[in-house]
Amino acid sequence: MNKAYLLMLCLISASFTGCISDDSDDVITDTTDNADTTDNSDTTDNSDNTDNSDNTSETDGNNVTNDSGGADWTFMTYISDSDLEYFAIEDMVEMERVGSTDKVNIVVQIDRWDGYDKPDWNDDSNGDWETAKRYLITKENKGDHVIGSTAIEDIGEINTGDPDELVEFVKWAQANYPAEHYALNIWNHGSGATGVAYEQSCPDYCWEYGNEADKLDLSEIDYALYKITNNGENKLDIVGFDACLMSTIEVVEVVAPYSNIMIGSEILEPGDGWDYSFLQLIVDNPSASPEQLGEKIVDTFVAQGQTSDQSYALTMLNMTIAEYAINSINALAELKDSTTLISDLEAIRYNSVHVENGDSSSAVDLLHMLTSLSQYTSSYEVKMAANQAAANVSAMIMKAEFNGDPSDIDTTGMTGVSILFPNLEDEWTKRSKQLDEESQWVDLMDDYYEEQEDELVLFFNETSLIYDTADLDQDGFNDSISLALEIESLSDGVYGNLTLDVFNNRGYWIDGIEYDFEMNSDEIVYIDLWDVYYVHMIEDGESDLLRIEAVLSIVNTDGTQTLQDWVETPYEYLTAFNESREIPIFDNTIKIGFMNPITGPLQPDAYGFWWGANQAIIDLSEMYPDYDFELIVVDSGCDGDVAGPAAQTLVDSGVIAVVGAACSGASMSANEVLSAAGIPMISYASTNPGLSDDNDYPLFYRVVPSDGIIGLVSADMMTHSNVSSGELAILLMEDYYVEDLAYYVKDAWEEDGHDLCSVGMLEYDENENNFGAIVEDIVQNDDCTTVFLSSYTSDAAGIIEELHNQGWDGQIFAGDSAGGIGLYDYMANNSQLEDVTFTAPRTGFSFGDFEERYDANADDVGSIKTYVLTAYDSVMIMGHAIAGHDDHYNLTDSIEQVGTNYYGASGLINFLDNGDGAGYGFDICTYSGDPDDANGGGSCNRFWTVDNGVQEY
Repeated sequence: MNKAYLLMLCLISASFTGCISDDSDDVITDTTDNADTTDNSDTTDNSDNTDNSDNTSETDGNNVTNDSGGADWTFMTYISDSDLEYFAIEDMVEMERVGSTDKVNIVVQIDRWDGYDKPDWNDDSNGDWETAKRYLITKENKGDHVIGSTAIEDIGEINTGDPDELVEFVKWAQANYPAEHYALNIWNHGSGATGVAYEQSCPDYCWEYGNEADKLDLSEIDYALYKITNNGENKLDIVGFDACLMSTIEVVEVVAPYSNIMIGSEILEPGDGWDYSFLQLIVDNPSASPEQLGEKIVDTFVAQGQTSDQSYALTMLNMTIAEYAINSINALAELKDSTTLISDLEAIRYNSVHVENGDSSSAVDLLHMLTSLSQYTSSYEVKMAANQAAANVSAMIMKAEFNGDPSDIDTTGMTGVSILFPNLEDEWTKRSKQLDEESQWVDLMDDYYEEQEDELVLFFNETSLIYDTADLDQDGFNDSISLALEIESLSDGVYGNLTLDVFNNRGYWIDGIEYDFEMNSDEIVYIDLWDVYYVHMIEDGESDLLRIEAVLSIVNTDGTQTLQDWVETPYEYLTAFNESREIPIFDNTIKIGFMNPITGPLQPDAYGFWWGANQAIIDLSEMYPDYDFELIVVDSGCDGDVAGPAAQTLVDSGVIAVVGAACSGASMSANEVLSAAGIPMISYASTNPGLSDDNDYPLFYRVVPSDGIIGLVSADMMTHSNVSSGELAILLMEDYYVEDLAYYVKDAWEEDGHDLCSVGMLEYDENENNFGAIVEDIVQNDDCTTVFLSSYTSDAAGIIEELHNQGWDGQIFAGDSAGGIGLYDYMANNSQLEDVTFTAPRTGFSFGDFEERYDANADDVGSIKTYVLTAYDSVMIMGHAIAGHDDHYNLTDSIEQVGTNYYGASGLINFLDNGDGAGYGFDICTYSGDPDDANGGGSCNRFWTVDNGVQEY
């Protein structure tokens, strides 16, 4: 297919203006109700790491009191734990350069981040504690990035997204450090109308919505400030947000009843945040007013932009008159049914000043929008209402400063405060879930998007959207990002425009390309987009967080455009393409690596796995005669120590894809090597749930389901077999895979309300081959009448024989690691397997003739049939993906296409978004004790599915 490259376009530097509003504008009083707002989102900045020694100590804070005789100021900073902790510590060190006095208390509560989800960004300095500590900041100079102040108390791990934690901190600070003036600074990630102070390392209870960290949403900020100020009776002098995007009218509405001044940024703040040298003002002059302190905060922060290539913006807002601005905006919104307000907003929205990244910005500059509306509308009522709202908003802005760098965020036209007004309904729905439904602005927006939806003609087919990254120079780091999409139309003769732009995480435009097209309603238009990709070049920086944004519009007869739809890729970390690297030239030889457990516990099954893979190579060679398919086989054992070097051998041999490994630990080690080389892998038998994390294990796919479900299967299997509570013992090998499997079984058994028997779980060393002692523990406890084996086949055979030798006659169950026809190969007395029951992934309806070929050769091939079929399917999928894709070194999108509704020998295969196989449930099989009987040594008379549990065939 043809590829359309995003061209490197020339940039014209824009001029930037700082806007300071005049607070002498006319103000009106309005009785319109105010609106509450809540929802969730995140904005992330990168941080560097510094390692310093622990210089903190702790004292009991319960008896701490302020003996200063009465302070003028207490400045309180509430720091939530996040990947910004490096900058949090830097800011504390900045505060220490000023330090508290008898007239000024500088108080901090900092909850450290555990760094678990982004270890490269973890700051392990100052002892790397992970709990929340409270500090009275003293004047110190212990060195760069070293906290010198003494911790007043350690309050343990907390959820900083819980508003009660904010209340407790402020109440503690006011009780122990009373003052005439109070300033509260909430420090962390911010996302405007959807909240602030993201909790990124607390236990599971504080993760609210799927994988999104808990935070203080606007209703929780309202609750906390209500408690802190006794419903506004004791207002704070300043509420500030050293966080991104918090200068929004929605935040203003929440803060206004409880503070005289609010300070926040309309745009993304750089990671270093405020310059806390401003505290010197109140130390030198404790009688300084809140207005003077607020002005100093704004000036010192924005001044940082003079020596930085990032943009800075900060606004000080007068909360004592904020109500007028809010009410006048709602009064404007009330005109929606009687005027042209909605169509006027549609006309001006696209050219509004966006305060977030790209055209998809969910918030726009409020004053600019109101001014544009007044200039555009032909309705006298709308013009007057917009003018009055603009006057009230302008009066509320006490100080707004901008320092916009041309290489970062363009602040041209910004005035200091934004409003939630996404281009499209999807973004509004996501960000406005908890807004006050009785708010006139919310009511207006609902009608606006409903009318917009009625007018939509073009849209992206979301089921076809595919994005990918690639390591084109094969240096182990991704350097390109691609986006493939389809466009559909509801009308004929539609003229459309599509732009694809690349932005970094600060919103700076990097590159772009534009298409004009015409289409009819019966078409799906690709317009050469299937392989559009952006390659990061050194002239745009050595590395960056980047995304592609696609914006779809209708071109009207007058040449104007009407927005229809937009999509964007997640941010991806890209390094610059190395033009000096020699990239291997692809010839007609396709080398596919195959990782086979030639040694280790699955050795008896290795020949069958290879046979299935080799049959696939033969079939692929017949299907694609222009290619020479070659299977490069290495021994992966069942061990990461074996698989890691084996994977490197495959890399060195020039494979472009790998099938394997069979064991999960082996796959994990192999993936570390292969993903670093940009080589994808499909496992035919690895089922550990850890492999489902596509961040930890990129470029990893598997045609089998995760064992995360095997515990539930095994528990249901035993319950269906009449095993009762208190009868079950679990025997497990101390091995990464089977040990985890055992605990999945235990957890599921106990979640069903069952107990283990008196011996519980019995572990043995993976090198142990004498099972007398561990079996004796079971035999001597009469309540243990059932055993579940979590081990491999050779050990399972030894344990079963020892149980019989010691006269035990209870029920024996096993998972697929111990089960399978290959278990007979290890038994001295086959009859001892009679009635032993095991479960294994269920084979779906087999497509093609490979299953027949296997059955015809089963006596010679042996092995575990299920995994012979999956080995065959894995190689076939990989071969189809390679042969059907132009770029043999960028296969992920092709693998995912082939692996969607793939009719394989093991059944219908579908890769989930994380690369997992969906699976078909599990068979429950019982050995007969005779490998030569009519059923080949056992029968699978039951099966298990997620929807219906255990069922009979």
